[in-house]
Amino acid sequence: MLFPIKHATWQQLRVLARAKGKPVLGRDIRIVPTRFTKSGEFLDELIEAGLIERAEGKPIAGNEPEQFRVRYTLTEKGRHAAEYGEYERVRQPQQTAG
Repeated sequence: MLFPIKHATWQQLRVLARAKGKPVLGRDIRIVPTRFTKSGEFLDELIEAGLIERAEGKPIAGNEPEQFRVRYTLTEKGRHAAEYGEYERVRQPQQTAG
């Protein structure tokens, strides 16, 4: 099933798409510094969704969270999402209490 992505996520994926396969630092993917992007967990969510992956290599030195010191690249699914604003995902029905 195709799922649309948020505009902010689309912008983050476009940063990687413009890099044309070169790994990009996590801090460069954080376009707008908001509470949501402060800890770098948004990058973990993109990895879990299969849109990006960590590139080879060690994190660079610094005081920032590790997610900002690591380099990332797009997956095929992420490349499609960056181009069309949607990606294929298995629908998981929510369980209801009762």
